[in-house]
Amino acid sequence: MSNELAIGGVSAPEVERAVIGAVLMDRTAIVEVAGLLRPEHFHVGANRAVYQAAYDLHNEGHVVDSLTVLDRMRRTDTLHVVGTAYELSRYTTTMASSAHVTHHAHIVLQYWVQREVVRISEESVKDGQNLDMDPFEVADLAERRIQSLIENVARKTGQSIGEVAKEHLDGLDNPPIKRHSTGLRDLDKALGGGWTRGDLVIIAARPAMGKTSAAFSMISNSCNDGHPTALFSLELGKVKTNARFVSIGTGIPIPVLLSGKFSTAQIKTIHEHYPKYSAMPLQVNFSTGITIPEIRSEAARMVKRHGITALYIDQLNWITPPKNAKDRVAEITRGLKHIANEFDIPVIVLHQLSRGVTGRPDKRPELTDLRDSGAAEQDAQVVIFVHRPEYYNITEDEHGTTVGRGDLIIAKNSNGPTESVRVRFDAYCARFRDNDSEPVAETDEMPF
Repeated sequence: MSNELAIGGVSAPEVERAVIGAVLMDRTAIVEVAGLLRPEHFHVGANRAVYQAAYDLHNEGHVVDSLTVLDRMRRTDTLHVVGTAYELSRYTTTMASSAHVTHHAHIVLQYWVQREVVRISEESVKDGQNLDMDPFEVADLAERRIQSLIENVARKTGQSIGEVAKEHLDGLDNPPIKRHSTGLRDLDKALGGGWTRGDLVIIAARPAMGKTSAAFSMISNSCNDGHPTALFSLELGKVKTNARFVSIGTGIPIPVLLSGKFSTAQIKTIHEHYPKYSAMPLQVNFSTGITIPEIRSEAARMVKRHGITALYIDQLNWITPPKNAKDRVAEITRGLKHIANEFDIPVIVLHQLSRGVTGRPDKRPELTDLRDSGAAEQDAQVVIFVHRPEYYNITEDEHGTTVGRGDLIIAKNSNGPTESVRVRFDAYCARFRDNDSEPVAETDEMPF
């Protein structure tokens, strides 16, 4: 059974004929509907063929009327779809006026949308019966098809510069949308106020350099300032994730927290810190082997229910790529970018650097050090490297001592300049903080 027969009831042939009659009779009618209707929106094959000829003539800058359309259909050997020149002329003989052509065009578009919904539903049913497809991928694909349909119909027409200017002036009276803070004052300044909505951000470093510590410090600080945040802690699990956040907030060394052997003072400190820690506006997902569709589904829930304004992922290598993905990193970063765009939130993902950085005298990372750098660098709006010269026994550089210092190198910034932000690194609790901030007092001797 053909698609036309399967959903033949979801159409309005007489309205389609009315639109085409108006186009053939009134040379200005095509101007009114060409931005709204495309040939594929017509259900009846003959109507589609006539409109295709008119549509092509208009796009090529030619006059559109019954004679030029007849000539075009003869030249393209499509007149037989309608029948004869006489059959083509009948489109105009039943038309009294073209005054309602825009209204009729909207009706044609509405019926096309209904047919598309039916088609998408049928495809989704087939996908759901395919045991080789992941259920979350099926659900995500179905939602994306519907979203694409909505965006297709909702395309905006051009605006005059006066309209654009008015929108801008009206916006000046409204308070600017608050950005999600990075949790580090100098980094916020370097990025123009924090993370930009809809951006994909990559925080990268060599192992043991502190990218997870940097991300967790950012999350802790920004949450304490009231920024609702989501974290996909894919590598550490609940116990280690909890230990890191408690250590950042209390100064108790991570090994002590993981050992469970506390002094009386430390137990008191943890209890005093607990109300503030537990009240952080932070949603955490500890799934392993999670896929992009699953992240998207969970992000949608967190945005709707908890109003999150940023999403962190620790880390990219723990995300399961789509089956048969030719470029694993490209598929993942592209998917994360779609999530950032769809929910209008920054998505910050941690990633590893290649060994290339270790071959340089200063050990400073570069964009080419990103694993699969082509895809990661291309999709991300911001790339930040976490660098600690002290780790490589470089105790002094042009900025002075490197002891206890961390460098957040903004290697790519689509929204502004690139620069290096210097912060403090507290090794005993794996915490990054502003360069001039007061450290939390340690409650035990540092174990390393």
